[in-house]
Amino acid sequence: MSNRRTAYYPVLVYASVLVLVWLASWLVSIMQMFSATAVKVHSIVSAEGVRWALLSMDDSLDSIPWGSLLLLMLVLGLSDGSGIARSLSRLVTGHRISGNEGRSLLFSALVLSLYLAILFMFTISPWQTLLGVTGDIMHSPLAQGWLLLLLAGVLVVSLVFGFMYGNYRTLADVVVSAGGYMTIFVPALMAMIPAAGIVPCLEYSGFAAMIGLDEECADIAVELLCVFPFLYVAILWAMQKRER
Repeated sequence: MSNRRTAYYPVLVYASVLVLVWLASWLVSIMQMFSATAVKVHSIVSAEGVRWALLSMDDSLDSIPWGSLLLLMLVLGLSDGSGIARSLSRLVTGHRISGNEGRSLLFSALVLSLYLAILFMFTISPWQTLLGVTGDIMHSPLAQGWLLLLLAGVLVVSLVFGFMYGNYRTLADVVVSAGGYMTIFVPALMAMIPAAGIVPCLEYSGFAAMIGLDEECADIAVELLCVFPFLYVAILWAMQKRER
């Protein structure tokens, strides 16, 4: 089967899991009518359950970090389109790089060093903008926004390399490159829709309490459900690119 079809497997798996949770909540709730159990299971396949599902849909979808995922795809597109990912791969694997690549990488490294120096400057006195109100890292802008800061650094370095190396000549080139990964990760984005409902349905039905899934573990589960489809599609894309 082609990679284009297998890329949609996470969508099918997540949708199937969601349907199974709904059906299991209905079956277990019926069985509990004839037996006493410690944890009460609420059927989602009911008037009350359907009402809850519709009312909680916005909150469930809002729990998915759409903005971060979109920014990640844009940065991946820029790093690939600029050529810096390919040049770094050749450098790491011991392949020769051209003089233009070397100069572009060197200048990009200098810009990255400047970016890191600015971040460090805003973590020390008297600024401490990226630290918490008590001066520590926990619950600070640095800890909460590390992904954004990381992606911003990759974004800046990719733009510098792209213009230095010559792959980017106009802003139109940058825009086209940034959107290059959108079509690749469409299956992963589609998987986010059923993924958004799995954990809330487990919590509403009572299955989360039954299996000991507390709030902290539930947050981790949501993050893993979001990450897996993107890793899966990325691996398929890399395998397909290697075969060409």
